[in-house]
Parts: sequence; C-alpha cells; structure tokens
Amino acid sequence: MNDPAVTAQARRICLALLLPALLLAGCEKEAQIVRQRVPKPKAPPAADGMLAALAPIGESGWFFKISGPKEALAAEAARFKGLLTSLKIDGERPTWTTPEGWTEEPASGMRAATFVIGEGDDKLECSVIPLPAPGGASSSDDYLLDNVNRWRKQLSLDAWTVDGMKTALEKEEDIFRVELADGTPVTWVKLEGTPSGGGMAPFAGGAAPFANMGGGAPGSRPAPQGPAGPPPGPAGPPVAKAEPTTEAGPNELPEMTFTVPDGWTPGPLKPFRRISWNVNADGQSAEMYISQAGGDVSANINRWRGQAGLSPISDPAELQKTMEKIDVDGVTGDLVVLKGDDPTKAMLGAIVVQGGNNWFFKMTGTAAASPEQQDAFRKFVTSVKFR
Repeated sequence: MNDPAVTAQARRICLALLLPALLLAGCEKEAQIVRQRVPKPKAPPAADGMLAALAPIGESGWFFKISGPKEALAAEAARFKGLLTSLKIDGERPTWTTPEGWTEEPASGMRAATFVIGEGDDKLECSVIPLPAPGGASSSDDYLLDNVNRWRKQLSLDAWTVDGMKTALEKEEDIFRVELADGTPVTWVKLEGTPSGGGMAPFAGGAAPFANMGGGAPGSRPAPQGPAGPPPGPAGPPVAKAEPTTEAGPNELPEMTFTVPDGWTPGPLKPFRRISWNVNADGQSAEMYISQAGGDVSANINRWRGQAGLSPISDPAELQKTMEKIDVDGVTGDLVVLKGDDPTKAMLGAIVVQGGNNWFFKMTGTAAASPEQQDAFRKFVTSVKFR
C-alpha cells in the first residue's frame, strides 16, 4: 500500500523541481521572423534583333548569325558586313579576317567557329555554321528564300515571296548583298522584330545538323565533316550544277535575247544570277553572268573597282573617263575594263538601265584580261535585244 504522506511529499518535490523550468521557459523571447529583401535577378535583354548571312560555297551553305538586342546589333552591323566582305574561298570553305574587337574561338559542335563580341551580360556571339546543300542547292533562290523566311519567322516577321525578296534587295530594305572577289554573292539581313519564343527552328532547305562534326575555323584546322550517309535534299526542286559542254547554251531570257560567243559554256547558277557561262580560252578562264541589282551606276562601278583590287574614284568626272559608252538596243550603257595586280581578279563589266531595271553584265577571271575576250564581251553586250 502507498503511504499518503510519502506520496504528497513526492508531489511537492516534483513541483519544486518543475517550477523553475516553467519560469525560465516563460522568460525566453519569442522567435523572430526575419524578412530580407532579395534583389530580383536581372532579366536578359530581349533578343529583338538579328544579323544573319548565307554564303553559298561548294556543296554547303555557310551561315553567319548574331542574335541580340537591336541597339547592340546596330553597333555591330558594319563589323558584321566587314567580316562577310573579307571572306575568301579556299576550296570548299571560306577564310576570313576577324573584325576588330571580336574574339574568335575554336570550332565546337555544329559551329566551324564562334566570334565573341563584348563581355559579361552584354556579350554577343556570332556563330559560323556550314550545312550540306548537295547539287549546288545553296546557290538557288529557293534555298536563300527559305532561310531568309526562317530568320524572319524567328522575329515574328511576315514571310517574303521571291519577288518580294528581290525587290527588298534592290531597295536595300532589311536585306543586302556583298560580292566576293570571285563573284560569289553573300546575302545578309538586318532584322528587328519580336522574338517568336519558339526556339531555334530547323535550318531551311532540308539541311540536317552535322553529326559528330569536327573541324573548325579557317586556316590549319580541318574542314567540318558531314553526317554519315547521304544528307537530305533541299526544299523544292534541286538546282543542278551546270557542267561545261561544247554548246553555247541558251541565248535568251524572258526579258531579252542575245548572241552567245563561241567557247562560252553554261555555268552554275548562283543567287540572283539570271544566267551564267564558263569562259575558257588559251589556258585562261573566267565566269560570265547576267544579273539585276539596284544602286547608283557610279557606286557599282566603284564597288567593282574594289573587287578588282583598284582604288575607288570619288570624282564623278574622273570616274566617267574610265567608263566606255556602248549602245544596247537603243539604250546607252556603261562598260569598264578593270585590271589590278592580281590577274585572277581581272574584270569586264557593263551596266545597262532599261525599263527601270539595272542589268549587270560581268566577267571575272584571267580570261577577262584577254583582248579576244574583251572583244567577245563587247559583242555579246551589244547583241542584247530587250523584249
């Protein structure tokens, strides 16, 4: 049996021990909730601008592209164009001169090279990506249009038709063209819009990304390797490379007829060339073609002088002295013979403005320095009859 006196005493002892603990707990401060303002991460600037270019080289289309804030890209547009005009074709790939203030990095993944522009949060990148375009597809208007519209879609811009693209090019509205020393046209765009948010669309023209791509930038680094197996074909009908034949080839366009000299054989089509020929005579060769383009006659002649390795002439009167007047179906045209130190850049060119169109007739290569081909060129241009 329990002794009531002992039990009561035990209770008093427990209360005596518990009371200090309860008093101590009551004196402790209530835990405080600490509120701290954390800075909101800075949102990256909108990529509402784009500089992009396509250079058809060999069996590939070479793509150059920068995306970023339109204000930042406006400051880089001149250097981007300078990169394109510096291109020189070395076999199946281009070499280039890195613009001042840009840093070139080695090849990585699909990229043959990357140019880093600026640093930190304001850093931009210019990618260089070659993609296979068999059968000369990268030189077709359809291939160019598909890729231009792909870029436009990424900035929520309406698609162009071929005629719309050519009209914009003539007016230099968002789309421009530079011509390399060998006559290769490089087309580039300067676009502003609203990012579509759909991520990177596949490359137009049916080209697939390179698998396990090696290689890198120009120079000593090896060229990129294509995917295993045959690459997919381009969008639309492929444009086959015209192989030289013994025939002179077509002697008309929808807008004109002409007499093709002996020895001129059909040549490959390239963007905005309406027709072209290969010229081979006495161990010399050249490319001859007809195209349409905008711009002032004097400005185009000076552009050609630069391609031939000659200095531009700013004095209009002095420039006129280098231009020969020719009659083309009742229209007066301007013809120039341009020869610098490099015989491969010799050039014959004529510009005829007819019906609001600037028609360019141009031969580039060692054969252009030949008196025989100069005579053939004059006869060809003056044989033109407009429809």
